[in-house]
Amino acid sequence: MASSRKYQTYFRPAPVLLAAALACVLSMGSSIYSIARQDSYVGYSETVAVAESDQALEYELLPLSMVDDNLLATVSITKPTELGKEYSTWIELEVESQIDSDIQSEYVSAIGFDCPQIWITTVFPDFEVLDDISEVSISLDRDDDAWNRLDDYAFLLNNPESADHETLLKAYRHEYPEKYNTLTLLTDGVPEQSGVISFQVTPQPGVDYIDGKVNVVYKKDGQVVYGGIYDYNAISSSAKTFVYAPSIALPAYDSVELIDLHY
Repeated sequence: MASSRKYQTYFRPAPVLLAAALACVLSMGSSIYSIARQDSYVGYSETVAVAESDQALEYELLPLSMVDDNLLATVSITKPTELGKEYSTWIELEVESQIDSDIQSEYVSAIGFDCPQIWITTVFPDFEVLDDISEVSISLDRDDDAWNRLDDYAFLLNNPESADHETLLKAYRHEYPEKYNTLTLLTDGVPEQSGVISFQVTPQPGVDYIDGKVNVVYKKDGQVVYGGIYDYNAISSSAKTFVYAPSIALPAYDSVELIDLHY
């Protein structure tokens, strides 16, 4: 499931961030994590707290699920609304189960300026639950210190000091069209519940290669049940079709959403 670390040089070893044990009961609502870069732990609150860092990401652990013998832990990663298009970042996410001390790492190498939220599912294979899933606790460790400001691209404008945010974002999109492919879902695998999907990627005019990352998000009744990251690439100036197939069986789903990371 883990994506390749394409921008590996931007990562820094993360300090050990010990999270408080959180009870993840299926009948409960989502537990919400707010993480500031200077925190020494993953904090829990009923609502998203105001982070001390203006570059904080918001992490939310969705209800756990079991499919066959696999435990699935899905985390949403969201930029604060006011920063959704002002920052891009690189993320390394480590998820640990506190029943069997299994640790899984997921590498999300970039979330671009126009990508406000993604969902990542960590899979714990051959997971043994003693009584029921409500006894499983999940802790998170993350490294999201490498930030990139949209303001750093003010050199694209003739008069950067007078440009507003939307003008700068428009200039960025124009200068880097390869980051803005058009994604079209072709098949979703819902009738077979296979999880196998196909989609078409169309590059912008004048771009002669396709290279990007897509967050493939599976939903049931509007709720996310699984999220994977898929790297796509091809040397082509025309549309190409790609196929994504999860490595495990998925929970029941009735729709699929494609989210381009725009990086």
